Amino acid sequence: MPRVRVVSLLLLSISLVASCAMPPPTVELAMTVERDGGRVHIEGNTDLPDDAILAFEVRHDDYEIDPETPIDMLFAEGLTTVSNGEFQIEVNISSFEPGEIEVWVAFQMRFINSNRTQPRQVIRQFGDRGELLQGDNVTNHGEDGKRVELSQTIHW
Repeated sequence: MPRVRVVSLLLLSISLVASCAMPPPTVELAMTVERDGGRVHIEGNTDLPDDAILAFEVRHDDYEIDPETPIDMLFAEGLTTVSNGEFQIEVNISSFEPGEIEVWVAFQMRFINSNRTQPRQVIRQFGDRGELLQGDNVTNHGEDGKRVELSQTIHW
């Protein structure tokens, strides 16, 4: 009987340590966007760990309906990493057409135009496709997985 009790206590201890080691699969993400002439400054904070990757897009309102304008006058995209709970992005929009511009930032697990992947600890916490993500700010994109995304519109 004492042996069963010791094994049970050991299993309970291991279970408690494992559950305490992994943060909950939620993400806090906030950003501010400012335009300074032909540059857009995007700053934000998050509770994601260092080196987590965020995707961003800066997209002109006419992006999907104006096939004749060169893409670099309507769209810019990239990736940035989290450091000490913060991220910063600067995008040159001086070649953009005047008009409304949407700034979009997202935490997601896969990136369309990049072979970069989230760090292992991030994948363990949120799943290969973000399937473990929880919270009111999570959007589900089917086969593309879940993400947390923000957007703000500015005028150029």
